[in-house]
Amino acid sequence: MSDKVFMHYDDAALDRQFCIDVRDEWDKYEYEYIRASARAREIFTAARYNIQYGDSPNERLDVFPARSPNAPVLMFIHGGYWRPGDMALWRFVSLGVAGNDVTLVLPTYDIGRDVRLGVIVEQVRRAFAWTIDKISDYGGNPEDISVSGHSAGGQLAAMLLTTDWAARGYISPPIRLATLISGLFDLEPIRICRHLRSTYGLHLNTDEVTRLSPYRLAPRVSCPVNVVVGAGETEEYLRSSHLLAGEWKKRNAAVTFAALEEHRHFSIVFELANPESRLSKMVCGLAQS
Repeated sequence: MSDKVFMHYDDAALDRQFCIDVRDEWDKYEYEYIRASARAREIFTAARYNIQYGDSPNERLDVFPARSPNAPVLMFIHGGYWRPGDMALWRFVSLGVAGNDVTLVLPTYDIGRDVRLGVIVEQVRRAFAWTIDKISDYGGNPEDISVSGHSAGGQLAAMLLTTDWAARGYISPPIRLATLISGLFDLEPIRICRHLRSTYGLHLNTDEVTRLSPYRLAPRVSCPVNVVVGAGETEEYLRSSHLLAGEWKKRNAAVTFAALEEHRHFSIVFELANPESRLSKMVCGLAQS
């Protein structure tokens, strides 16, 4: 019998929890993401691309302005185990966000194998600060900003809620709502997983696990939080979302948990390509979770 390395998992079983490309049909959804993102570029002709929010070449973001002036804003943070891709693949999110007359901010971050997760967290914090400071130039309301993220982006969005914004000069950060989709909120199994180390070059130490696992931290921003996951996702993705919701409720956060039926890891976020979907309405604050 193989030795257990995390909870009831041995190495092979833990790998299966996070090696989801084949299980959840990544090849199919990658094609759909690309096609829908191309459609978004055709529809939202006022969008602005690759705006620098920091000094690193990859500290860039896109803005998809809403139709209405002084519109609500959503910052959406993409995933990819903090390693592959950038925001260009995720421009389809504008179909469900700008399509509901909400301005979308879509940042990316450094993704090289040598980039530490703490650096990425700081970059996303800079992207959010840029949004507060600059989004009025693009027709968005800096006092009405929501945040969301998928997978690794869910962890990054959660870290925005654990940030001491007053220490950064923002006395009352205007986060109206957070929707955390299929996030990675417990980094200990991520640290241990062989697949993530070998395939993505993802190496975490125990200090990073302690400092950057959102479920271990108290939220410092008081706003409603939707924790959402696909009901058909792996046990570890489901456990991570349940864990965050439970721990943050203990800290008096206003958390709602939802497991969306008939969805897995890549299908759930593609709901944001449809402005009428439950998830699009949820991230935009237009419907109850």
